[in-house]
Amino acid sequence: MEASIHKLRKPRLVIFNIPEDISTQNLEDTLMAQNPDISLNKGDIEAKFYYTTKKQNRNLVMEMGAQTRKLLIQKQIKQGGKYAKSRTI
Repeated sequence: MEASIHKLRKPRLVIFNIPEDISTQNLEDTLMAQNPDISLNKGDIEAKFYYTTKKQNRNLVMEMGAQTRKLLIQKQIKQGGKYAKSRTI
């Protein structure tokens, strides 16, 4: 047995009602293109998975660093031409 140091988990954020054309592969590029006022760097956000609710709404869960999370919560995120609602998990 080996002892190891605990690693901190990255915070997760849910974006509600995302369009069908946005997937886990192109989320970061789409966010950067639609939100030029938010200074995001490549690799800051990692899309984990999406799920569909009973009302057939697609929600996406993404993981990011603490500073990026604060930045996204302070600013409103544009997604598909309208502002998206988000919440931390």
